[in-house]
Amino acid sequence: MKTYELKCTQCGANLVISTDKDHAFCEYCGHRLVLAAENEYEAAVQVQASKDAAKVKMHEIDKATELEQTKAHTNKWKEYNKSQLITAGVLIICLIMLFFCH
Repeated sequence: MKTYELKCTQCGANLVISTDKDHAFCEYCGHRLVLAAENEYEAAVQVQASKDAAKVKMHEIDKATELEQTKAHTNKWKEYNKSQLITAGVLIICLIMLFFCH
């Protein structure tokens, strides 16, 4: 009897199942899994692995995008703050000149 690892399609739990059955139940959520024949099962495992890899890659892309957006936002605020400081400096200089010139 061969066993395979499979993820529950309902809750995502890792399961170990035997190939001598045509169905199994998730020991965590009770979801019924219909199992394919062994050669079809191998293909299903490969498809699941590909889906998992794609999810990981999408998560990495989302995190990289979020990081780039945060950097752009931070740079925007730095430029805004710099312009505010320049404006305040010019105003202070003008007030000092007005005070001493009169």
